[in-house]
Order: sequence, then structure tokens, then C-alpha cells
Amino acid sequence: MKKIFYLLILLLAVCCSKLEIERVDAKIDSISPVAAVPGSTITITGSNFTENTVVTFGNVEVGLITVSGNEITVEVPTPLNEGDVEINVTSRGIPAVADFEVLPFFVEKSIHPGFREDGYPTGFVIGNRIYVGTGESTSDTDLNDFYIYSTQSDSWGELESDNALPFRSWSRGFTANEKGYLLHSGFWEFNPNTDRWTELVSGGTTSNTPLVVGNNVYLVQDDYFGKAVWKYSIIDDEWTQMNDFPGALRDGATGFVVNGVAYFGQGVDRSTQDFFNDLWRYNESSDTWTEVSGPSPIAGLQYAVGFALNGKGYIGLGRSVGNTKTSFYQYTPETDSWKFISDLPSDPRVKAHAFVANDKVYLMYGSEVSTNFGERIDEVWEFTPETF
Repeated sequence: MKKIFYLLILLLAVCCSKLEIERVDAKIDSISPVAAVPGSTITITGSNFTENTVVTFGNVEVGLITVSGNEITVEVPTPLNEGDVEINVTSRGIPAVADFEVLPFFVEKSIHPGFREDGYPTGFVIGNRIYVGTGESTSDTDLNDFYIYSTQSDSWGELESDNALPFRSWSRGFTANEKGYLLHSGFWEFNPNTDRWTELVSGGTTSNTPLVVGNNVYLVQDDYFGKAVWKYSIIDDEWTQMNDFPGALRDGATGFVVNGVAYFGQGVDRSTQDFFNDLWRYNESSDTWTEVSGPSPIAGLQYAVGFALNGKGYIGLGRSVGNTKTSFYQYTPETDSWKFISDLPSDPRVKAHAFVANDKVYLMYGSEVSTNFGERIDEVWEFTPETF
């Protein structure tokens, strides 16, 4: 009996020794980036990582995107409250711990000093600066002044151009070839190197969403007048009418350009007030449109904002079934799929402007309701859909 007891003790000792040998203590050397918004991909470098390694943000476990012995990539979980949180990495031993900061999606910035209470301004982005101007005053007088917002210093200054732009409102602004453009009741180009405006040949149609693909700008008729599509060549200073948009006639549509491909959709049927929850992709070489998009959580929006950032498209705000919205959604072309990103932490709005600069989006202006008489919004929000 004693022999059996000693054999059990010996066997237990051997097993414990073996378990001790197999224990693996993970180690964290660095995290990049050390602060990010939810949904961002981060890289953890260190040692002793395996496919069975467990990563948690606080008490929220996440899956591994990629893993090797000394590197792991994971996605910051959504939802996750902003602020400091501990990242725990466990292999088969003592957990490795590192500090991480969850950033907010939205940060309020300085208000435009030339705010138009009656609205209808426009603008464009050149480098790190956003140019915003024109519109209407409270006395229904068209304006021609422009202001410049520095994304680096969060400050505004008035543009002192070498020649004045004509008074106007309801213009559409866009950027191409490192210059700014305004289209409506004339077509104007702004050169930031000379601070001068140059009038170009008018043509085509106006659009809520100028779609810039390389040195070409596509304008889809976006109201009850028709479905004509016009192309403007920046290089040739020439307008060409393309094939009509094949989707339904609509008002208040939006779109974006991702990796040189234009997308257009949403809006409402003015006669029936039916909202369109669709998205169309434009093939520039064949001059054709194809309806895309799998199940979308958007549910149809009018007067929303659309923009692209780092290979993804985004649509947000706007009006749906009589209610203005605060939500933003992300579209991934590779998987033809949508996902909810976040809500703007402020009042819902329509007809806002979105300017993309330095991997961030700057949301300005807008109205509380979709009519021309809604109260105008003077807030400026910096939106970071994903941290890189």
C-alpha cells in the first residue's frame, strides 16, 4: 500500500513538473496605435503568442484577426466606452497587461465665424484646410465671402482672394486636381496658389453629390427634372453628357467615391414620398450603372451626407420617414456590406456638409428639418470613423 502511495506522489510530481514546463507567459512589447476609436484595427507586438491566445479589453473578449509568435492584430470592440482600459493578453500563463485609450468618435470644434443663419453655403478641401463660403444672409441676400478652417490649429480665418467671387447661394463645392470648384449659376475654379477665382464653361447640371473620379467629375441629376448624368473633364475643361442614371427618379440622394469608383443612391420619390434604400456603382469605362449593396441597415435617407475615407464609404444623418437622423453607416466594397458606426452626439439634421481631411471628417452646417425654413445648425464636429 505504501508503494502505491509513493508511486502516486511521484506521478503527481512529474505531472506538475510537466505542467510547469508547458506554461506560457505572454509578453507585450508595444501596441500600435495606443489610442483608437472602436472598430479600429490595432497591432500588439510581443512574444509567446499562439492561436489560443485570448485578448480582452477590460472584460470584453475579442477575436484574433491575425496571429504569429510575436504579433497579434485585433479590432477594438464596439460598443466600448471612451476612456482608459486595460488590454489583457493570455496564452497559457500569467496575463500580460497594457494600457489603452478608447477615443471618442466625435469631438466638437470651433464654430464658423461667418455662419449663415439662412444657410446654403458650400465648400471644398485643399490640403489641411477647409474652404467654406457663399450662401444666404438673414435678409435673403446672396453672399460671396469665404472662410478657411485649419484642421491642425482648429482655427478660422477669412479668405482674402485676389478677385471677388460673384454673390451666390445653393452652389455645390468639390475638390479636384488640388483646386476648389463651385457649380451653380456659373462654374468657378479656385487656385490656392494664387488665391484667385476663374470662371469656367458652365454646362451639365447641378447635383447634391458631385462625384470626383480622378480628373473627371460626374453629376447625377438629383431632383424632379430628370436622370441625366454629365461628366466634366478637369484637364480638357469640357462637358460631356453620359448615359442616364437607370435608377428611380429621386430627390436628396447622396454618394461617395471609393478607390476611384463612384457610388450613388438613397433619396426620396417626391410624388410618393417613398424612401430609396439603394446604392448604385458606376463603371467609368463602360458608362454603366449597377445596383449593389446587400442588406442595408440605413432604411433609406434623404438629404444625408456621403463621403469616403481609406477605402470605405460612409452615409449618415439625413431624414427617413419624416424623422431626422443622427446615425452613420460604413460600406465596404469588397464584401458589399454595411455596418453601423456611431450616432452623432447632438441634434439630428439634414443637408449637412462633410469635408474629409487628414483621415478625419468635419461635419458642418445643416438644418433641424428638411424644409427651407428649418433652424440652421452652426456646430462643427470632427468625426473619426476609424483610427489608423
